[in-house]
Amino acid sequence: MAITYRSKHPSYQLKHQKKYTEWLNKVILDCNKTLGEISYTFVTDDEIEKINIDFLGHYYPTDIITFDHSFLNQINGEIFIGVDTVFGNAHEYAKGEEQYEMSRVIVHGLLHLVGYLDSTEEQQRTMRERENFYLNMLEI
Repeated sequence: MAITYRSKHPSYQLKHQKKYTEWLNKVILDCNKTLGEISYTFVTDDEIEKINIDFLGHYYPTDIITFDHSFLNQINGEIFIGVDTVFGNAHEYAKGEEQYEMSRVIVHGLLHLVGYLDSTEEQQRTMRERENFYLNMLEI
């Protein structure tokens, strides 16, 4: 059982992977789930837009797309992160703190896998609260 990270983005590689793995494992345990296989893939806006078109019918890049393959209590999934969009959002919403915004998106994908949704305003508020709660646990 593992969390893996790979970059298909020409200029991005996630630093502190061991720390992220420890943190994400704590989140999984806190949510009363067990770890299966989770992969994070960091991609360009062009690639995430193609995934968005192919699987969701949305013709634009996005910061994250999560494919949930969980079974019962075991968390499994593929998470694609649009690095360029994340960094653009960091400058727009997070005072330019790219690492902070990347961490938010990383835990956001995991929260989808453990069952949190963000379709309604109430779900978005709950998701943001959980993101903030878990971001406070991250030690990098």
